[in-house]
Order: sequence, then structure tokens, then C-alpha cells
Amino acid sequence: MRRLTERHRHTLPDPHQNYKIRVLVTDKYLRRCAVTGEKAPPVLDAVHIRSVNEGGIHRIGDGLLLRSDVHVLFDRAYVTVTPIYRFRVSRMLQEDLDNGEYYHQFEGAALWLPRRAEERPGREFLEWHGDIVYRG
Repeated sequence: MRRLTERHRHTLPDPHQNYKIRVLVTDKYLRRCAVTGEKAPPVLDAVHIRSVNEGGIHRIGDGLLLRSDVHVLFDRAYVTVTPIYRFRVSRMLQEDLDNGEYYHQFEGAALWLPRRAEERPGREFLEWHGDIVYRG
């Protein structure tokens, strides 16, 4: 198979890029949710911190491995991750849904992260999520 040049890599259809980043993020997080430590593959999602539609990129620095319920809460702005890799839970979770007690046990907890610093979430993506998306 012919090797793709850097210029051509950007023209790959999204499903190919999504698959590639999903495999990479899952591998770098050692198949473990960054928040809960869950290791059951069917419930783990490799997620963009900043969606591609919002200016995110298909790179490890824009990714997290989250359990599917945490992923939904992250996308809906009820939880976030600080630039120092701490989990935050919005008070809005309780106010809007009259629920969420389970997630408060993780408030302020350090994330499970890839070993190499360059494989961890980028500060700029975490700041964007915390400042623009999160409903703290």
C-alpha cells in the first residue's frame, strides 16, 4: 500500500480519521476511562475535547477516553477536565436533572492519563472546554 503524504492525510474521509484516533486514544489510555478507571471496552468512548466542527483536530492532544455516560455529560457541559487534569462536576447537573450524586465522588479527582506528557490532553483544548462549553 502506498504511503500517504502529509498533504493527502488531510483529505481522508472523517470515518477513517475517527477510527484512527479512536484506536490511538484507547491504546494510550491503556483501555481505561480517564475519570472512573473503567476497563470494559463496550462502554469506553474515545472523545474529542473540542469537536472537529468547533475547530478541534484528530490528534491525541484533543482526545480523552471516557466511559459512555461520562462522555454524554462532558458533551452536554455538565462535567469538564481542568488544565491540571482534574475532573469537575457542574452544580447544574443537580439543578437541571435532579440527579448526578454518583459523579460528585469524582469531583477534583486526578485523571488517569497516558504516561508520556506529549500524549496527554492539550491545555488549549481543556481551557476551551472549561471556558466555552462547561456550565460550572
